[in-house]
Amino acid sequence: MKRLKKHSLIVLFILLIPIMSFTACDSGEDDDDKPGLTVVSGSIFLPEGDTLNGGSYTMFFGESSNGDIDGTWISGGSQSYSIELEPQQYDNIDIYIYDSSYDQVYRYSTVSADLIVGKTEITGLNFSVEKLVYHSVSGTIRLPEGDTLDGGSYKISFYGEYDETSYGDWTAGNAQPYSTNLESGDYDYVNVYVYDADDSLIYRYGTESAGLTVGNDDIVGIDFTVEEIDYPDADAYEPDDDHGDAVQITVDAPAQSRTIHSTSDTDWMYFHGAAGSDYTITADGSGDIIFISLYGGGDFDEAIDFGWIGYPISFSCGETGDYYFEITSWDSFVGGYSIQVLEE
Repeated sequence: MKRLKKHSLIVLFILLIPIMSFTACDSGEDDDDKPGLTVVSGSIFLPEGDTLNGGSYTMFFGESSNGDIDGTWISGGSQSYSIELEPQQYDNIDIYIYDSSYDQVYRYSTVSADLIVGKTEITGLNFSVEKLVYHSVSGTIRLPEGDTLDGGSYKISFYGEYDETSYGDWTAGNAQPYSTNLESGDYDYVNVYVYDADDSLIYRYGTESAGLTVGNDDIVGIDFTVEEIDYPDADAYEPDDDHGDAVQITVDAPAQSRTIHSTSDTDWMYFHGAAGSDYTITADGSGDIIFISLYGGGDFDEAIDFGWIGYPISFSCGETGDYYFEITSWDSFVGGYSIQVLEE
């Protein structure tokens, strides 16, 4: 099954396995004579006795802009690799091995590699990956009592030590069985979405305290009852789905009351910032229903900072001008919220 590399945005869990420490040897040459990237190479080894006939691998080295590589797993129990890295220290290294169906089958991860890359080529940097073991988790998704759905689909996501999302068709009626495969571990976050035949989101279930522990056996009878989504009316500031339609919010004024009235609704607003001043953008509402992205300098491609309900944005203004922020639905939630900009 396809696996998602963890993002993140809010929760990030990393598997810790035995740490290897690697330090490049100094050739005695002046570093200034060899600017640029450094070649790092070695081999990736599967567990003893395992072989993989075709597939692919992905490697991530730290936060370097060029610190990732995708390659083909040709055949056998090992695969050579080579990558050019910026000279610096690398503590985070992640390796993912996929079979020919692009299902992730092996992984290596560490946050303490202590790999020092200088200007001298590094060879023989080898890694041993671990085989992933999955267990079946199954149950039933139920609509509210008396509701039925004739055709549609569902999505169910489990988050914890690892992430997994499964999709399926909603055949008909009030209930739909599901089955997915999860790695051994603890899963507290579960989200279930049910869509009608027109692909409109109608029902949802979400929890941050599922308390699901996947051990060494398959699990059955994990049932969820979804709730119908109550879509609110659009607020008085619509249309404001584009930064060109953004409405100004006055610094230190009372909070504006807004709504996310659909899962695709976007609210744009802006405030005038003065160089040398510090600002806080704070949102309140029922649940974590929104995600805030702050933009400045006329650049709407890369956000300056991010926030959500309970996690305000603190911003030091370096240049006088208008600063925009975009409010989007967080995890398909809809509902009302208030937002305010305060000068500190």
